[in-house]
Amino acid sequence: MRMRSQLPGAMATEKQGMPSLLRTHTAFRWIWIALLVSQAGTKVYLIALAWYFVHFLRDPHGLVIMLLSGSLPLLILGPLAGPILDRHSRRRILLLANLVSCLLTVGIAGIIALSLGSVYIYAAVFLLSLCEVFINPATRALVPAMVGKERIQEATSHLSVVFNLANLLGAAGGGALVGLVGVVGAVLLNAMSFLFSAGAILGIRVVENPQDAPDRFLQSLLAGLAYVRDHRLVLRMLVLSGLLNLFFVAIIVYLPVLISGVLKLDARHFGWAEACAPVGSLVAAGLVVRLPTEAHLAWFRGGVLVLGVAFCLVFLGRSYAAVLAAMALMGMTLTTINIHAMSFFTKSVDAAFLGRFFNLMETISFGTFPLAYLLAGFLMHHIELYTLFLVHGLALLLLGGLAFPLLRDTPLPE
Repeated sequence: MRMRSQLPGAMATEKQGMPSLLRTHTAFRWIWIALLVSQAGTKVYLIALAWYFVHFLRDPHGLVIMLLSGSLPLLILGPLAGPILDRHSRRRILLLANLVSCLLTVGIAGIIALSLGSVYIYAAVFLLSLCEVFINPATRALVPAMVGKERIQEATSHLSVVFNLANLLGAAGGGALVGLVGVVGAVLLNAMSFLFSAGAILGIRVVENPQDAPDRFLQSLLAGLAYVRDHRLVLRMLVLSGLLNLFFVAIIVYLPVLISGVLKLDARHFGWAEACAPVGSLVAAGLVVRLPTEAHLAWFRGGVLVLGVAFCLVFLGRSYAAVLAAMALMGMTLTTINIHAMSFFTKSVDAAFLGRFFNLMETISFGTFPLAYLLAGFLMHHIELYTLFLVHGLALLLLGGLAFPLLRDTPLPE
């Protein structure tokens, strides 16, 4: 049966005390369910691949190369995907991307099962990430059409909840699943999650307004870049988000090495440590829903400082308990930052540019991932691992300090 979302105009009459979007907006509810399943599967898949390289292959640098392979598509296609999303149905693009992701994930499972070699895994991960270039911004760009701008912060909080709930379920069960069904079985579960997500997306209907102007693809792309250039506060937020990722995402490399190589613990402990972040994130998302505010920039600035403190906590504690506490604090803080950043961007950017903008945001924010992975791989050769947590913590504290004069709560230009 086909489902249709309410029109944005209908939401204008809803008040803050109305029921949750998940009960009143059918299309948004199905997107939420699809994200829950697919993101949980992706988390299991990421834990399986990380453990495969670090524990089974004993190749942490192979993990770095795999992560690099997954981040390069954002640099290559990130800016180009935005005009596509603004000129075509975002729902159809989302459906196609999930179906192709399912096939590619089955291919990765086959490569591991047949022991074809890491280079084939790198290639398949690269292709899978090409699909993700479209999935995340397409989902975000669909939100205003499903719920209306009046309830964007609530919708953003719900999306944060589903991402973190999925990460919690995937991380908590990921280590156990690797032990139960093996790496290949865990990867195949991710393929099934993409297939379920595609089925859920197929069943929804949402009123979209693709850009129908006759401008050419390159002109459309340049118009999106010019829009961001002319909105300096938005541009500064994008640049600071990229720098934040440069220093934060090293945890993706450091954590499995710390759990397996330094603390000498198994995959279950790795999964539990990963699960602490979404636990903290769920707490933060619930608080943000109950504490609506327009001070998005202030929350962003303070959050960067707290992330720095969390990294320093690992250095000071030097224990598994300290890792768990730091991961929970990182989850709470990063979710608070993301909700307020996404609310700020969605409210500030014109709807006609949302697809291009969110792809540009992905490119700038996640385009720093390759550099972050290379930096992490290099530093692990020269600096003791706990000391690296201190280095990254101090860098984040410095970045948080710089954010205060750069991000003032000034009105955006029209």
